[in-house]
Amino acid sequence: MAPSQFVFSPGGYGSVESQLVVTRDPIRWLSLMSAHAAAQVDVSPQRCPEAPPVNRKTPTPVRAVVVDDVDDMRQLLRLLLERDGHFTVVAEADNGQSGVTAVLAHRPDLVLLDVTMPVMDGLRALKLIRSQVPSAVVVMLSSWDTSSREARTCTALGAHGYLRKDEYLHEVPDELRAILHAAHRSH
Repeated sequence: MAPSQFVFSPGGYGSVESQLVVTRDPIRWLSLMSAHAAAQVDVSPQRCPEAPPVNRKTPTPVRAVVVDDVDDMRQLLRLLLERDGHFTVVAEADNGQSGVTAVLAHRPDLVLLDVTMPVMDGLRALKLIRSQVPSAVVVMLSSWDTSSREARTCTALGAHGYLRKDEYLHEVPDELRAILHAAHRSH
């Protein structure tokens, strides 16, 4: 028995009855329907509630990997970045070694990398990330002051920026945008 009613969706999912028609080609999908059912289906974009609105002016989010051994810090950074709307966190890691693995797997635009971590510290991870994914902008995070010897070492090893983990964490998205802008201007 042929289905009596079809629902069109952008992904190509088919019927509400016993038979399921799956195709990504709406023309083929319509050809499978009876002439009567096809005449009653409106496939215009405004009639497809599943189709997200397209805004060509919305920039592609910056893909980020967050590497920090403190779970609460990773969660806070993810929340700050994703709530901002300019960033999307594609992976998290709790030490430098798993951070390098995540960066190699995801090839992000941005890496937030804690300096002091177990297994592999941020300085060793920084060297590997910069050599293997040179297109990634790497920003170091630490509780050390931005004028410290550690901050200068990070910059000397190729970090694009150094941010202090302090009470001004809410400013991180703006600071990251400035670092990204400067990094892209220098290329």
